[in-house]
Amino acid sequence: MRKPEDMIDLSHTISRKDVSEPFMIGNIDRDKILNSASDLINGQRAKDYGDALEMHRRIAAGWSEILGVNVSPAQVALCMAWLKIARLVETPDHLDSFVDLVAYGALAGEIQHRDPKKG
Repeated sequence: MRKPEDMIDLSHTISRKDVSEPFMIGNIDRDKILNSASDLINGQRAKDYGDALEMHRRIAAGWSEILGVNVSPAQVALCMAWLKIARLVETPDHLDSFVDLVAYGALAGEIQHRDPKKG
């Protein structure tokens, strides 16, 4: 079981644009980011939204219809990771975007492995 000090409190994240001082939440290290991402996709969001592969299949079907090209569930997760990267270019101190980036990367890898269509 993880200790509270091993987690990042994302409820208080703010972007650098909101303050004049550099943004920090305690002592941030890779384990806190990884643990927070894991808890995010394996915790309440998994309960709220269901199986990640099924959700990304549903999103892929909608995007495929809108864009007129075939979009795979893994590509959905990769596009969401890219969205987080694009946001980080604008607000590089927005910690929850790093957590989400890691989470979407993990989901993309899992979905690519689980999805029998593989693209």
